[in-house]
Amino acid sequence: MKFFLAILLTTLPIIVNAGTATNVLNSKVVKLSFPKTLGNMVLIKLERLQEDKIDCHINGTWNYSLPIQSDMDKAMVSALIAAYISGSNVNIYGSGSCDEFPSIESAATVRLDNK
Repeated sequence: MKFFLAILLTTLPIIVNAGTATNVLNSKVVKLSFPKTLGNMVLIKLERLQEDKIDCHINGTWNYSLPIQSDMDKAMVSALIAAYISGSNVNIYGSGSCDEFPSIESAATVRLDNK
């Protein structure tokens, strides 16, 4: 029983972390791509990389994807464009899944800080 408990306690953090969303804080937007042939989305490249990537994120070029469907999505894209133009830092929090593009984590939150 103690052996089973020891194995469980050592592997639990790995199992729990398997689908955890990532984030990139205080990073500049380096590149935005609007690939019309892939659907209504924007691909986001940041100056910094995620420290850890979720299992489905295997793309080495882009940090996040973001759908362009709702008014909130459009506001987030506008904020990204403004940050790109001004050279401001952004904080992007991932969703923990690859919804728009199968090998890029979807962005859930875009935050701009006025520092």
